[in-house]
Amino acid sequence: MADTLAKFPPDVIVGEPPRGKILVIDDEPDIRESLETLLSNENYRVELAANATEGLKRLETSPYDLVLLDLMMPDKSGMQVLEEVRARDQETPIFMITAYGSVEVAVNALKHGASDYFAKPWDNEKLLIEIDHMISRRRFRIRPPRRFRRRSPLRWAPSHGLIG
Repeated sequence: MADTLAKFPPDVIVGEPPRGKILVIDDEPDIRESLETLLSNENYRVELAANATEGLKRLETSPYDLVLLDLMMPDKSGMQVLEEVRARDQETPIFMITAYGSVEVAVNALKHGASDYFAKPWDNEKLLIEIDHMISRRRFRIRPPRRFRRRSPLRWAPSHGLIG
């Protein structure tokens, strides 16, 4: 049992809930594995897809808090995948990742619905900050904490009837 527990990061062992569910779609095994390690160590639940077709199937069957999508893959381009996903899902954040980084490509990806864009090799710290920010912002927008939910004005009206 100790050997099994040693494979998990400490925050997973104590039972903290995952910080979010992320799908990584990239044809390069080294990239998938490095992202899986990086994100798992930060207590994200990570699923991997080795190509665009597999990634699209996963997106059809399961919701994700964020998708990391490679721009260049052998079966379909990341831009094609982005357009297919955006045709049916405007909400899930999608970060494009690519070794072929240019301002023109980044602007095009953002125009087609990407939430952000990272050139390989990326800065791990910046990537983690942006992922955390995007997932937190999305969760807040979907279901704000109780104390921020709009309440009936009558509930908050002073009992003495003064206004203004």
